[in-house]
Amino acid sequence: MMHEAVHAFGKSRADRRRFHFGTASCTLTFVLFFLLVLFLSSAKSLSPDGVALLQVKSLISADPLKLLYDWDEDANDPCAWTGVTCDSYTSRVISLNITGEAFCASESLPSTCTDGFCGAFQTCPSLLWQSPDLQCSSQGLYSPQLDSMAICLRNGQVSKSMSAYDPQDRIPCRLSGSLSPAIGNLTSLQVLAMPFNGFSGNLPSEIGQLKSLRVLDLRGNSFTGRIPGEMGQLLGLTVLNLAFNSFEDVIPSELSNCRYVNEFNLAGNMLSGKIPAFIGNFSALQSLWLSYNQLDGTIPEEIASSCSNLEHLHLEGNFLFGTIPPVLGNCTNLRSLMVSSNFLSAPIPPELGKLSMLETLDVSRNSLAGDIPSELGNCTKLSLFVLTNLLNVETCINRTMVDPVDGYTSNDKGEYNYFSGSLPPSITSLPLLKVLWAPRAGFLAGFPTQWGACANLEALNLGQNSLSGSIPSQLTKCRKLIYLDVSFNSLEGNIPSQLPVPCMVVFNVTGNFLSGTVSPPGNMSCPTAGLLSAYSYTSSLYMSSALQSRRVDTIFSYFTSLYHGSVASSLSIGLALQDLLVVHNLSQNNFTGLVPAPMVSAGFGSGKISYGFFLAENQFHGTIPDYVFSACATVQEFALSLSHNFLDGVLPLQAMLRCKSLKHFEASTNLLSGTIPPAIQGLKFLVYLDLGTNHFSDSIPLELGELQSLEYLLLSNNSLVGSIPKTLGSLKSLIGLDLSQNKLTGEIPKELANLHSLKYLFLNNNSLSGKIPEGLANITSWKGLDVAYNNLSGAVPMAKGTESSCDQANFVGNPFLEPCVASAPTPSSDGVYVPRPFAMPPNNTMTRSKSQLSLWKIVAVVVGSIVFTSVLLLLLWVCIKQQCNGRPAGKKEVVLFVNTGVHLTYDNIVRATGNFSVDNLIGNGGFGATYKAEPVPGFVLAVKKLYLGRVQGMQQFVAEIRTLGRIRHPHLVTLLGYYAHESEMFLIYNYLPGGNLESLLHNRDRGRIPWKVRHKIALNVAQALDYLHNGCHTRVLHRDIKPSNILLDTSLDAYLSDFGLARLLGASETHATTDVAGTFGYVAPEYALTGRVSDKADVYSYGVVLLELLSGKKALDPSFSGHGDGFNIVAWASHLYKRGQYEAVFAPGLWEQGPHSELVDTLKVAIDCTEEVLAERPTMKQVVDCLKVCRLTSSF
Repeated sequence: MMHEAVHAFGKSRADRRRFHFGTASCTLTFVLFFLLVLFLSSAKSLSPDGVALLQVKSLISADPLKLLYDWDEDANDPCAWTGVTCDSYTSRVISLNITGEAFCASESLPSTCTDGFCGAFQTCPSLLWQSPDLQCSSQGLYSPQLDSMAICLRNGQVSKSMSAYDPQDRIPCRLSGSLSPAIGNLTSLQVLAMPFNGFSGNLPSEIGQLKSLRVLDLRGNSFTGRIPGEMGQLLGLTVLNLAFNSFEDVIPSELSNCRYVNEFNLAGNMLSGKIPAFIGNFSALQSLWLSYNQLDGTIPEEIASSCSNLEHLHLEGNFLFGTIPPVLGNCTNLRSLMVSSNFLSAPIPPELGKLSMLETLDVSRNSLAGDIPSELGNCTKLSLFVLTNLLNVETCINRTMVDPVDGYTSNDKGEYNYFSGSLPPSITSLPLLKVLWAPRAGFLAGFPTQWGACANLEALNLGQNSLSGSIPSQLTKCRKLIYLDVSFNSLEGNIPSQLPVPCMVVFNVTGNFLSGTVSPPGNMSCPTAGLLSAYSYTSSLYMSSALQSRRVDTIFSYFTSLYHGSVASSLSIGLALQDLLVVHNLSQNNFTGLVPAPMVSAGFGSGKISYGFFLAENQFHGTIPDYVFSACATVQEFALSLSHNFLDGVLPLQAMLRCKSLKHFEASTNLLSGTIPPAIQGLKFLVYLDLGTNHFSDSIPLELGELQSLEYLLLSNNSLVGSIPKTLGSLKSLIGLDLSQNKLTGEIPKELANLHSLKYLFLNNNSLSGKIPEGLANITSWKGLDVAYNNLSGAVPMAKGTESSCDQANFVGNPFLEPCVASAPTPSSDGVYVPRPFAMPPNNTMTRSKSQLSLWKIVAVVVGSIVFTSVLLLLLWVCIKQQCNGRPAGKKEVVLFVNTGVHLTYDNIVRATGNFSVDNLIGNGGFGATYKAEPVPGFVLAVKKLYLGRVQGMQQFVAEIRTLGRIRHPHLVTLLGYYAHESEMFLIYNYLPGGNLESLLHNRDRGRIPWKVRHKIALNVAQALDYLHNGCHTRVLHRDIKPSNILLDTSLDAYLSDFGLARLLGASETHATTDVAGTFGYVAPEYALTGRVSDKADVYSYGVVLLELLSGKKALDPSFSGHGDGFNIVAWASHLYKRGQYEAVFAPGLWEQGPHSELVDTLKVAIDCTEEVLAERPTMKQVVDCLKVCRLTSSF
């Protein structure tokens, strides 16, 4: 039994083992099967994050470098995809980083990039201060972690060299398309960085679902529309960078929830509205960039409420007005403050002196005034200080702005800062100062003399001010100084011999009173030459080549921009911008002695250097030395100007022929003689040749036709004879040809009609005969044609489809030439055009018959003795009269700025005015009395005799009048010259026969003035004022704009007079006011109350004149008396305008002429000009733009 039991137990045990083994086998099989299914399942599907990424890829239309090649559903691990980073524990995507240009430097670049076209991303100045991880260069962008940068070229090739190709051939490679809303499904994403790509369209609102997001960097794309308010849900955001897209509308208020943000960058968009005050609640904020938008209003003081961490505040390029808040001085960690290109007013607050960490300060292109606070000298780390800037850096932002008629939103703002006094010594002595930029800033005092140790100063621009004194010897300690511009001041004395001029890329002292001889440069070592060779001076703004340290120096990037704005634009003729442009300009001074040697140092290296050496308008004498061409051996291009000196002898032909790099050569208005050598044909690269106003004789060499690069050939006012060579017709690049005032004969070669680029042709005052070649009428680029005073005959050729070929042409003085319909300006012998009203001797004196001439000869013989006796008696009487009147004895020299073609002296001018007789009085004002004078028949002048009590010193008077004498504009009365003595002074102007605007508007005998004429006058005056404010070397504020100062010619073209006299003769200058310049009714309210000078005061006065033009009423019209005391034309017009009663403003009959929309638009301009708040007035440039638009939409 036991045996059976045991047997039974053993059997059951065996059965149990078999059962357990079978059960285990089944379990193992099931597990293996489950794992296999799971594996197969996972191999065929992606995670939700992977799916979202593929959806993002699906909307990318171009990937030229195949950056997303591995983003594929078969590559099932998205964590290994390019640009993707995952959390090591959860495998969720936490970072998506695809930077367009940075990936161009990858070692796995393809050989071509023809898969798509990448548009160039416009790099802009703010990037230089805000991109520590991605740097700018003239070739593109690069990452400091990469050893090289590759560029996708237009020909489809990829280059890893930064210098092998021209920058214009380079384009960056990047992604383009739209950003998929599926981006919102990456809910663990902490970093979304896709800058410098080509994404466009709206930014998806689903981005607000990324609750874990810390960094959002989408700068440098092309997103449009509004910034989604849903982004306010990103509560943990620390970096928000949407710069340089095309976002519009206001900054969403929902962003106030992002309280932990430390970088807030919305620069370079089209955002409008005000700067939100909630930014002041961002206590962690370190960088705020709102530059280059359309933001308006004031700078909110709330920004300074929690600014203990703020380091960068960039608000430039907006429409901000008001003041720079003094409370910004509490942001003591601020390193850069950029508020340029706005409408800020008032002085710079001295509280900014508390910013001890400040390195960069730019307040340029605003309407700031007053003294520069000396407290800024406490900013001991300041290295870049820009007070004024004549370059509009906003042109870097390539976007279309709102039409100026709809609110003056053009970002092309001018420089309207106008400071007083001079620079405090505390600023010029700053130890780390590298760039000090203040051209045309309004400084009046002496040139700063205290420059501290001057160890770091590299760029100093104080040009176009009114600084006096001398160039201080202390500047010789500035061994790093490579840019010095003190042009158009009133500096005297010598150039300090130890000044490091040879090492300067710019040395500009033109337009001063410097004297003495110019010392030879010597062998000066240039410590900065190695640094300069690293910079590429291209036409691009704010760009520099990469330094060996693989970073872009912000100071030099800024310097490069300023450099091009102030120098390169003035040297557009003859010099192209190469790697380095070096300019040494000593023109328009009183230097004497022999011509100095070129001052450029050989230490600049052997790179491509374009060198300009300008010595014109001095008193150099002797022959042109060979050594003046010595720089040719070391430079790529050479420009030399020796005009307006006292040089004699012949051209140094052999030295010139050795100068293969000579592109620009001026030696006009000297005493050079001999012939123009035929061998000059060897200067194959010559672009500009001016040998006018010398004593060259013989014929024009045929070989000049071989100078195929020549654009300007100026040989006027010599003694050249023979015919005009036909070979000149082969100069295909020729723009200007001036052979006037010679002794040329023969016909005008028909070959000149082949010069399709020709704009200026001056052949006047020769003995040319025959017909004007018909082919000249087919040249479409004409801007000036003068064949006056020759013996031409026949008809003036007409181009088909035109009414006349007379525009901008002068045909007078050709007795056998059929008359031309239109009149034209008359050029003076120095090439300066004076307005049509500048009368020349009557043409009929040259067309009398032979019998008439014979009769005159007989009469002359009979009465000759009588005339001679009369002249002697008259001269005796004038001399006695002058002695009795206390007139100055001795030499009475009249200084002329324009060659009028008539010999003008003190005596014949005074005689022509009838000894300043009341019979010749044509005007009387606060500056002086104006008389009509006719020194020779048909040649009429206006002579303004100044009140001596107004002149503030002879030296200052001469300095200021020389500046005014350089000003030329088609709608400014031309200042021809002056006479100055302590006992008598007068100015000589061209005479305008049409009276002034005051008599035109308020003379009851005149009929109604057509709207077309009124608009023309308004535009003429606006253009003249815009030129005074923005176009002159030294900005001129008129300060007394009124109808009586607007003169007219017989065609009712308008010319602004008395410009610059307010500053020349002092502030109190009219009978109507005693404390400020100007006339009651026209003076801006802030000017009347405070005496503060600004361009916006001129704008106000212009607005009053414009209201007079529109209404026909006077500024203080008696009809306003019924409205109460103090009611003037501004209050009256504004009242009617706000009530919509437009018709009531306009002169009788004007509303009926229409078009109404044009009249109302112009009225709106006048109302805006006369706004009480200075910052709300437009600039004169904006006024000009608006008036032009009005006419473009007109049916006239």
